[in-house]
Amino acid sequence: AVTLINAGAAGDVTLKAGTGAVTQDTTTDNDDVTADVLTADAATGIDLDTTITSADLTVSGVGKIILDEKDAVTLTEVDTNNGLITVTTGGAIVATKVVSGGTTQNISLSSASGKVTGTEVKASGAMSITASSGEVELVDIDTVDGSITVSATGAITATDVKSNTDSDANDISLTGNGIAVTLINAGSLGDVTLKAGTGAVTQDGTDDKDDVTADVLTAEAASTGIDLDTTVASSDLSVTGTGTIIIDEFDAIVLSDLDTVDGTITVTSAGAMTATDVQ
Repeated sequence: AVTLINAGAAGDVTLKAGTGAVTQDTTTDNDDVTADVLTADAATGIDLDTTITSADLTVSGVGKIILDEKDAVTLTEVDTNNGLITVTTGGAIVATKVVSGGTTQNISLSSASGKVTGTEVKASGAMSITASSGEVELVDIDTVDGSITVSATGAITATDVKSNTDSDANDISLTGNGIAVTLINAGSLGDVTLKAGTGAVTQDGTDDKDDVTADVLTAEAASTGIDLDTTVASSDLSVTGTGTIIIDEFDAIVLSDLDTVDGTITVTSAGAMTATDVQ
């Protein structure tokens, strides 16, 4: 049970709780642990308010990890055997490796200020990533069986984002100011929603038809436009400023509602095309 452990900004702290848990005093003071590197192992959970540079945390039994960090933090390796993971910070988050094991155990990463980088983040349940004042970079993001929700005030880069169980409930939603897409896969039943704010929805430039895989694709952008290679059943796309819509679809597609204020619309598909509302 931790109230205050202070190794300074250069010292490290190691906590090994054996068959028990690492707990705190329940006061949100960010001084349960002050250190450079925090290493903690427990069987039934870890819950700490911190001022640290990086964290290596493991829960080997049934239990969750809750980390409330004062500033920026690098999550070097944070994993549970069967439990959710919640990390809240005042600064940037670099999630080098974050994995929640078990069944439908969620991951939540939230930064009040600064960029969130998800190098390898894998949840057995749903995932939520929030940058309240910054960008988000999604390098390798997966859920075993759950939805993915990402929100940023800055740009979002989606290099590899997947919901691995094909279900109508496992949607993927990204909201930011500009969204650069390489691969977003919600399966054939999950939906994908991209809201690019004042920016554009762009792609990697490779004609691979896997920028977005989904049942329903909904995308909104204000400037430059929307340009995607897709494997989707239907699309609802809108450009509210000056910009074009370009869709290159793998097979058949229903264009439920496509519109631009000041820009051309180009749709190419290998299968049937049903243009319900295009203007």
